[in-house]
Amino acid sequence: MSLKKKIIIPVVLAVVIIAGSIGGVVLASDTTTTTTTTATPVDPQDALMTKVATILNIDKTTLEAAFKQAQTEIQSEQLDNQLAKLVSDGKITQDQADAYKAWLAAKPDNTAYQSALKTWMDANPLAGTNVQLPGMGGFGGPGDPGGRGGGPGGPPGGMGGPGPMNMPGTNN
Repeated sequence: MSLKKKIIIPVVLAVVIIAGSIGGVVLASDTTTTTTTTATPVDPQDALMTKVATILNIDKTTLEAAFKQAQTEIQSEQLDNQLAKLVSDGKITQDQADAYKAWLAAKPDNTAYQSALKTWMDANPLAGTNVQLPGMGGFGGPGDPGGRGGGPGGPPGGMGGPGPMNMPGTNN
């Protein structure tokens, strides 16, 4: 990563955090009566990105790409640190850590699915609520080694708690 990126990313993150904090304080302290309008609501994150891009005199898509890159790099570093700790604690081997990272990298991209699901949830008012569908058991207890079983909260055969973690390269 170039020195310019190492400087810009923390500065942009700091600006976003500060702007979000100031915006939250302003919104929280606003005691004036507002009238209801029929205008389309503004996405606060989108408005913030637009404002930060304007302040930094850069294109909004460039700013969004920088945030996406920073997020990806931070997640990757956190995963590496977590796996290294598991290896150093003797909970997994380095081969298992490498196999997990390879499995994770080979997962298909599901952004199209996520987008379709978001569209569906926006169009369905009950989506995301705690609705019990017919034929669906409640969440059960700890479950058997396969992760199935029903403890308090669900009928036998319902969703049991998690069984042992099946990591690539293991026999469990």
